[in-house]
Amino acid sequence: MLMCCYYANRCAFTGNKENNVERKVTILDIARESGFSKSAVAYVVNGTSEGRVSQKSCDKINATAAQLGYRPNLAAKRLRGNKSFTIGVLLPSLNDPIYSSMVAEIQHLLTGTDYLATFSFWETEDGIENSTQYILSQGTDAIITVEPSYLPDNLKIPVVSCYNYDNRFDYVGYDIEAVIEMALDYLIGLGHTKIAFASQRDTIRSNCFTKTIKTRKLPENPDWLLWEVARGNDPYLYGKSLMEKILNCKDRPTAVFAHNDVVAVGMLQRAWELGCDIPKDISIIGFDNIKQACYSIPPLTTFQQSEDDSIAEQLLKLTFGRINNPELPQRKHVMNPKLIIRKSTAKAKILKH
Repeated sequence: MLMCCYYANRCAFTGNKENNVERKVTILDIARESGFSKSAVAYVVNGTSEGRVSQKSCDKINATAAQLGYRPNLAAKRLRGNKSFTIGVLLPSLNDPIYSSMVAEIQHLLTGTDYLATFSFWETEDGIENSTQYILSQGTDAIITVEPSYLPDNLKIPVVSCYNYDNRFDYVGYDIEAVIEMALDYLIGLGHTKIAFASQRDTIRSNCFTKTIKTRKLPENPDWLLWEVARGNDPYLYGKSLMEKILNCKDRPTAVFAHNDVVAVGMLQRAWELGCDIPKDISIIGFDNIKQACYSIPPLTTFQQSEDDSIAEQLLKLTFGRINNPELPQRKHVMNPKLIIRKSTAKAKILKH
């Protein structure tokens, strides 16, 4: 298990220097400059001004604080209250580019707020429980996780689940059934009927895949529903191992829908190593549109989330909404990605008998 904490710079200094040392702006400085009492300024900068300071006065105090370059001392703020002003984020290995991008965006979006993020990652399934317990021990004000099933029922803090739906919590993710239907219909349109699903483990996506195969009346073969256990900390090894299994099938599929782009790219690499022609021999579709997808050989057909719909932004939006109003009804933000067609898919090869 790998655990990391990221903290945004919260130091508050004015641009004026005394003896070449930057001086920290205080509440007293704001009071002196604005003409208001120290207590009035304290109410405003601490967010407790409602009913105590008029809106007009608040606006002037805030403007003066901004002009002087004041920023609150969050460590002191935590000590005064019963909040940690941290959000726990539970994610798989950052070796998967989709999660490293998410971490960077969450950290960027939290900059300028009163909140920090405490991240905990895992490399294997065995590490999920340890990572979850670590975040639970930190006393965070909320949790964002892609593995909600590991959280207890008696949590008293907001939780937002990412990708994996849990009816106890708010949710941000995709309409998985719609995505799989879109992928299968695209492959069927290319003449494919023998379609496999490759995943890191048995998941909601694999269940949806099986369901859609039945509704489309496609042939079923247990050898075409594949998943692989973790192999070290390199997620691309999943895909390489899964491609070996596909090529060893007695009744080989002509197309594969991969759980995500990392699996798909690993499959492309192993196919090339073993002399399998993609997409002539097998078509491959991924899911995520990571940056590497357009640079793979051949470039990967995959799904991209809406350009106007940042998953990190939606996760934080639901998190802060729940922090500010715990009584809100359960909320779901479902994204509808679009299919990006590249060179890893083609018409099914017609076999001559």
